[in-house]
Amino acid sequence: PHVVGIQEIPQYAVLDGSYSPIEVQDHLGILMEELQGLPYELATVQTNTVVMLPVLFQTGVRLVQYVDRIAVLVRTDLDVTGVASANYEAAKVINPMISILRGWIRVSADVGGVPYHFVNTHLEIQAFADTQGDQADELLNDVMNDLDGVTILLGDLNSDAEGGPGDPSWTPTYGKFMDEGFTDGWLVAAHSRNDIGLTCCTEKDLLGPPEPNQRIDFVLFRSSENAEAPKGQRRGWVNMDVIGFRPSDVTDGGLWPSDHAGLSAAMKTPIAAR
Repeated sequence: PHVVGIQEIPQYAVLDGSYSPIEVQDHLGILMEELQGLPYELATVQTNTVVMLPVLFQTGVRLVQYVDRIAVLVRTDLDVTGVASANYEAAKVINPMISILRGWIRVSADVGGVPYHFVNTHLEIQAFADTQGDQADELLNDVMNDLDGVTILLGDLNSDAEGGPGDPSWTPTYGKFMDEGFTDGWLVAAHSRNDIGLTCCTEKDLLGPPEPNQRIDFVLFRSSENAEAPKGQRRGWVNMDVIGFRPSDVTDGGLWPSDHAGLSAAMKTPIAAR
């Protein structure tokens, strides 16, 4: 793929009494090391929530710092023209010491003379739907407003497209993006008649097996020249697949890759089809 959007790629650090790290597990660093020799580079990483909590180890209680991040990787032959990222102003305040920060990344590129804008995000969970809605408004009104060419939104929106009002997994957020002229790639992909594309979730310990019951992860797209066209009426083509939930994806240690499935998408959008 030209662009890879990643949500919740953490760093854990065990701290000593002076708050200095004595052991670090950096999942982004591990990923980039595994990708050495392949034509990928880190466009940018956005740090979101940072918290420190006491954790009981066999050797006693230690303070652990958890850093939540999102990231975008790009293929090295992609003609990147701009990169931007930030935290949302809307944030859920847990207490005076802790706020849950979420963020976004926008990578702009020239693809065959057409401007493309790839936006990666992870919105607040359904339990804090008001905050999630405010973040979606920021994304639509500030980050993705009036962009030329093609805008492709990658992310965990925490808004179940297969749910309805009253379901714990549902929020109005998915509908907001549809109302603003975005097309849900999964709905126009050729296979979508047979597979509804559930992506969440498996057990948090990753021992599974996956029993997904929500569709909250998306690849949405919108072309500036036909943003006002009726929903779903787009020329071009889209192929999509759910990845990471097949038995062959289990690691040698018996773990599933993630508590969410991944999505792969290949597309030719209308503005680029001329």
